[in-house]
Amino acid sequence: MTSNRTQNNIYLIGYRATGKTVVGKALARKLNRRFIDADQYIEQAAQMPISEIVSRFGWDEFRRSESAVIAELSNQDNLVVATGGGVVLDPQNVNILKQTGIVVWLDASPDTIIARMQNDPQTKTQRPSLSTTTTPLADEVIDTLTHRLPLYDQTAHIRIDTTDTDMNTICRRIIHFFETRLPP
Repeated sequence: MTSNRTQNNIYLIGYRATGKTVVGKALARKLNRRFIDADQYIEQAAQMPISEIVSRFGWDEFRRSESAVIAELSNQDNLVVATGGGVVLDPQNVNILKQTGIVVWLDASPDTIIARMQNDPQTKTQRPSLSTTTTPLADEVIDTLTHRLPLYDQTAHIRIDTTDTDMNTICRRIIHFFETRLPP
């Protein structure tokens, strides 16, 4: 990867259930771009859900796969990418995202995240617990957010709270920010 690449991809970062996939699909349609969910990309390549990847091979192996996918996608143009919630844990991922695109942090209140996760069947079947114990969901979300919020903040070019914001407004804000950041 060279440092003179145009920043033309849009990367959506944030915790689980903040709307990265839903917003990413809508945004890609509005911009006539290809949408890629990095977690789904990893699952397709491994032919198993992330929960099974983590169970069989551990978080370190999943994070290596995630970094390889980010590096691969960063060499493509005009993408909208929904990243995994932990993509910001690796400084190399952060560097790649910032060099090759606009990084949008989709955020939501902890209560909203918890409610969305409880109502999402994928949370139980495909998304592994982030803690090694049987920590209650609310505690896991708060603990993980406490650690990751500064990383999301340092990585993002723009932050959008999705707690009570409708899809069109979110997309409009991202498009406006993206268009004002494009080189002439």
